Amino acid sequence: MVEKMNKIHLLMAAADGSKVLAELQNIGVVHVETSAVRDNSGVMELESRISSLKRTSAELKKFAPEEESSVHKPEVHDIESIQRITGEISSEIALLSADNDRYCKDLAVLKPWGRFKRSELSLLEKEGVLITFHVLNPKAYIAADFGNRHIEVIKEGKSGIYFVEIRRNNVEVAAEPPLYPEERLPV
Repeated sequence: MVEKMNKIHLLMAAADGSKVLAELQNIGVVHVETSAVRDNSGVMELESRISSLKRTSAELKKFAPEEESSVHKPEVHDIESIQRITGEISSEIALLSADNDRYCKDLAVLKPWGRFKRSELSLLEKEGVLITFHVLNPKAYIAADFGNRHIEVIKEGKSGIYFVEIRRNNVEVAAEPPLYPEERLPV
């Protein structure tokens, strides 16, 4: 009895060498023919794309930091370290909240005078320029005798006139008190 066998095409890598396939070949059930896969246009396109990607990857690795080039593995923490980290974060949040509250208070105090910043005022003071903030009601401001002092009105309103006195910060001027009570910034 003769049986007709159909051809079966197997695509195998060159490194594939299974014992079962070798035994089937020895008994004549399987006949292995190799063909040049590299001659296929699709395979050639894939190879050119792979080489292009490898070149691009090599160029990108030059600019990538050392830490990012390696695979990042997630850290496993125990309960104590998680509690410690959480405590550190909570204390940092509390400090930042306190700073934010202080900055909001400073902003509220400085708001009537415009866009003065505490850091800029400190720099000016180091350079020898002293700026003091004052508020007077309109009648008191009109009646005031400023003499040779340099006064700049920042804002006028029914509640008061906001102005600054600008002076040189030297020994004689520092000993001389401001003409009117000074509005102090919160510390």
